[in-house]
Amino acid sequence: MENYIIRNPRNKLTEQEIDSFEESMNIKLPIEYRSFLLKYNGGKPEPNLIPIKDNPSDSHAMLIRLYCLAKGDNLDIIQKNKWLKGRLPNGFLAIGEDPGGNFICIDVLSNTGKIYFWAYEEEAPEGEPVDFRNVYYIANSFQEMLDTLSG
Repeated sequence: MENYIIRNPRNKLTEQEIDSFEESMNIKLPIEYRSFLLKYNGGKPEPNLIPIKDNPSDSHAMLIRLYCLAKGDNLDIIQKNKWLKGRLPNGFLAIGEDPGGNFICIDVLSNTGKIYFWAYEEEAPEGEPVDFRNVYYIANSFQEMLDTLSG
């Protein structure tokens, strides 16, 4: 049984729409996250606090929204990631955000599907290479992250 609910889900997606998204981004989504998109296509989780391991400034983040796949929507995952291009570590896909302008990311490069918190205030200065100085581990999978929601 799920210990959370998703408010404000977007329009249902088809497998073909997700396949097209993966192809356009040249990625392969972890099955758990793909299933979430098929079921909800984004939304606001309740409860919404997620623990962040090893973050010296805060032990939790408030996950205020998970992105959707919907052209023209201000929470469209494609648009959000285009805006972040060159700022996130290679292989990271922003899938949600907190109210402070930080992002929840999934690792789509290593096939692990691990979830991370990306702190914008700690990102590498412009002109420096992107690194992991502002990246904090959240969970081994998307479902594990959802299972740790509290608040």
